[in-house]
Amino acid sequence: MIMIFNSLAPQLLDSAAGDAANKIADGDGLDLAQLNHHVNALRLGALIVVLSLSDAITSNDLDENELPSSRFDALMAGFSGEEDGEDELVIDEPTYSIIAANVEDAFASFGVSVDLIKAAFGDDAAEADQAIETIAEIVESSVPTDEDELNEFVQEFVFGANNTDIDDDGSLYDAATLGKTTVKSGKFGKVIYKAVKAVRNGKIVIKNTRVGGKVRLSPKQKQALIKARTKAHNSSAMKKRLRSVTKGKRAGLY
Repeated sequence: MIMIFNSLAPQLLDSAAGDAANKIADGDGLDLAQLNHHVNALRLGALIVVLSLSDAITSNDLDENELPSSRFDALMAGFSGEEDGEDELVIDEPTYSIIAANVEDAFASFGVSVDLIKAAFGDDAAEADQAIETIAEIVESSVPTDEDELNEFVQEFVFGANNTDIDDDGSLYDAATLGKTTVKSGKFGKVIYKAVKAVRNGKIVIKNTRVGGKVRLSPKQKQALIKARTKAHNSSAMKKRLRSVTKGKRAGLY
């Protein structure tokens, strides 16, 4: 399904979305440039989570008894948790909330409905599984197949809000578009920036009661995360797997 983010590959190598989320959650003194720096890391990480999840579901890459919601939880934990032993990740709730908000934006930008997004994050595992399977098909059918167009979409999703002003009532303005919500419409449809506005105003609150304080990884999930970390440094495979990150590495989008 997924090819290379050629224009972003050099910047992806050192990105760390989980660390960026921590800096946003803890860094009251961040200026706008620093905040944008970390928001961009989160946007990129969220996009890779969504593409990786869709790829795993549509290519039947789940373990024999692995549920779609379990893979989703494992991917989210890879961004918002710290390793606790060999097989567990401890979830940091503020980090999870910030990353989840950007994942919601990524889902919505691919045309996923609000109801499906809510179900995917909901505490009913059976409903979440059904929603995630449907979401994967929507994402699979919506990803631009032309490499240049895909690069353009990624640039717009990750960096698009940097070139706009988002005011206090949620309106988003730039030279080309005047909107009443944190949405920009263009050749790829609507690109959503609700999380950007919420992060800038310190209003991120997302709860996922299905995911507790810890996530235990199955051997298959652990292998997938290890493989993703390895492939993250191989630009030819960047779009195929998640750039799994943990806290402690600086974001390197600039």
